[in-house]
Amino acid sequence: MKKIIAGLLFTICFLSVKSEEIIIYLGDANHYNEFLSGMSETQFAIKYDTEEKIYYFYSSDIFNKGWVKITKLQLESFRQTLKKYLEWNQTALEKEVKIDKELPDSKLDCQVTWKFGDDWYYSNNLKMYFKFFSQTESRHQFIIYSNKVNSSANEFIDYKIETFYFDIIHVKSLLKGISEEEINNKINEHEKQNEVEDLFK
Repeated sequence: MKKIIAGLLFTICFLSVKSEEIIIYLGDANHYNEFLSGMSETQFAIKYDTEEKIYYFYSSDIFNKGWVKITKLQLESFRQTLKKYLEWNQTALEKEVKIDKELPDSKLDCQVTWKFGDDWYYSNNLKMYFKFFSQTESRHQFIIYSNKVNSSANEFIDYKIETFYFDIIHVKSLLKGISEEEINNKINEHEKQNEVEDLFK
């Protein structure tokens, strides 16, 4: 019962601040399509909640829309993981080798809220993982994936991040897009826009 109440409170709080989400970065990546036996293009977003001052990794698939909560410290850890990927990519190209390995000290323990149908669910137990994966000796990708979690309100409703595959061009764009400078620019733009809109109330 306590878990259900906590879930309802979390959802109410989440919905109450949803309108204050800023899209910090809208990025491109790929999913592996089993039916086509190949990659298909997709998008994701990094959002910032101006009330809670936290970030979200937002993605959607055919079933769910998910908001994975990322703290400021976790975002900095994520930046370092992206930089480590770039270091490994350079080494792998120079050595002409293929590697399939988790990036060190990169796992993030997160909360997630997701929408399935018309209903909202959440879990405190999502883990984001980051891997270096070589398609060939000259193409090395950055992968984001997660474990599967069940809703605390309904154990039959589950969620996981559909695996994202990034090429180096995507990683460089993402790293720049979530830099402190770019984030501050987006927040300042949002505040200025709010000031303008306040003049017309």
